[in-house]
Amino acid sequence: MKHFLEFAERGAIAIAEANVGSLGGFDSPFEEQVARALSKKGWHVVTQVGVSSFRIDLGVIDPDAPGRYLAGVECDGATYHRSATARDRDMLREQVLRGLGWEIVRIWSTDWWINPVGTAEKVHARLEEILAESRAKRAKLELSKNLNSTVVEAEDNIPATIEESIELPSVYEGEVGNGHVSQYALKVSIESVTAPVLAPVSYRKSNPLEAVAVADPDAFFNPQYEETLSAMIAHVIHQEGPVLDNILAQRIARAHGWVRTGARILARVAEIAGRDHRTTLEADGTFYWPSHYETDGQVRFRRPSDGESFRSVDEISLPELQSQARHLIDVGTPSDGLLQGMAKEIGLQKVSAQSRARLEQAIEPLLKAREL
Repeated sequence: MKHFLEFAERGAIAIAEANVGSLGGFDSPFEEQVARALSKKGWHVVTQVGVSSFRIDLGVIDPDAPGRYLAGVECDGATYHRSATARDRDMLREQVLRGLGWEIVRIWSTDWWINPVGTAEKVHARLEEILAESRAKRAKLELSKNLNSTVVEAEDNIPATIEESIELPSVYEGEVGNGHVSQYALKVSIESVTAPVLAPVSYRKSNPLEAVAVADPDAFFNPQYEETLSAMIAHVIHQEGPVLDNILAQRIARAHGWVRTGARILARVAEIAGRDHRTTLEADGTFYWPSHYETDGQVRFRRPSDGESFRSVDEISLPELQSQARHLIDVGTPSDGLLQGMAKEIGLQKVSAQSRARLEQAIEPLLKAREL
């Protein structure tokens, strides 16, 4: 009944995201031994947790939030050996699970049989690390919310006479995002006026089902369904834009109950989105822009508002990354600390070589402009 009510309220996406908890006993004696060892160390463990068509061998409950899972423990027992290929069991399955928000900890049977005590201790240590990271992330998001509310109050107290006395160049005329003008624009317009530093705003993952009555997977590719798809696409772009094409297609696919986002879905969404929305092409894909951004320079960096709204570096457009870098420069961040500061605000635990290159691509033009 609970799942039926969720389906009635949210539509097909409730089926794809359904987490039905434990689906039965242990899949192997190996899993049972692992579960007992983790339980002795104080972790609450449930078996065969269901997420769509994928199952987690052991789900570890978050001690800070009993209704949420901290991580999933995968054992290379019967489930592992039933997978047809190494790609299925090592790449595709884990990739999908991580895409659904799971932290995966894998235990190899050979390690367990050789040293069960030591292996259990390693898993325990890794779960402690995940818990610490989760707590730190929640604390940072809470701090970010408090800072954003403080900045909004400060912006509301800006004397009207200052804003009214500034004549902006034509490139900034018209509606500006959230009714504010960036500090960079004010500096370009009148250097004698000290403009307030506008901090980043919040970013929240959107739900396309808020724009339509119901999503119909069977009609997805029908011409008659284009109006519904167009409304869902416009909603995502308005809420999240500039948004990467892959992310836009993923939102639409999930709303129709699909875990995977195939090439046909991506092409269908791109065909409709490209008709009515401005795009910019970057190395990582095409970004779709909402109508309230008439120029790229109006976009402000958006911090994740919650744990579900995290974006990787390649999912953030270069103009938004440059807005973030410009803000850090404005508040006095030294040049050699810009990259670390940006990674921290984005929410990165580690900075890969690919992420570093993209952040440097956003930073370098600003540093060169300062030198000139």
